[in-house]
Amino acid sequence: MVDIHPHLKNIDHVIWDWNGTLFNDMDTVMVALSQIMTKYSLKPLSREQYLEHFGFPIVDFYKKVGFNLTDVDFNTVSEEFHKVYAEHIHLSQIFTGAENTLSLVKKLNLKQSVLTAAFQNHIEYWLNKYNLEKYFDHVFGLSDKLAHSKMARGEELMRASGSTPERTLLLGDTDHDLEVGQHLGVKVILLTQGHQCPQRLKAKHKMVLHRKTI
Repeated sequence: MVDIHPHLKNIDHVIWDWNGTLFNDMDTVMVALSQIMTKYSLKPLSREQYLEHFGFPIVDFYKKVGFNLTDVDFNTVSEEFHKVYAEHIHLSQIFTGAENTLSLVKKLNLKQSVLTAAFQNHIEYWLNKYNLEKYFDHVFGLSDKLAHSKMARGEELMRASGSTPERTLLLGDTDHDLEVGQHLGVKVILLTQGHQCPQRLKAKHKMVLHRKTI
């Protein structure tokens, strides 16, 4: 993980993205996406290509990498992806050092939350599986698998937490996390070794912290 302690001055609430931020699921994603693209007669992406193109909304990412969604229903492709993803979830794990960082923030008596485009029931399951739920005051995922309303869930989270934007820090791994943070009016740190390449992150935001390994 990375040392975020220097960035916690005047912060009361830390919001974490899940996939690519705390949870390293890149291998699982690459296997699932490759299988789905092969099924639809598309050339699978390399890891570098994925990091260059991945983004939100997911439907736009699918179109960018070749899916003809006038012929293939997005809901169907999404369901197929999540099915294969679930079959290969054993390839994923919590980022090294992530729990130590969560523990540090907890000891500072700061509130912590998860804000994710993952399905609500899924994120609750994984937090429980890794015994991480004890670190979080709030967990806000999406109510479906189509990943299109993270900003709205962020608004709900801010209301539930009672935190002020100027004393809130959001950590994520994509330019969409930056968009969400800007929408909420909170401070944002982007982490490398997630779902977008460092060059994309640096082009959008000045506060990018590097992780050494994926």
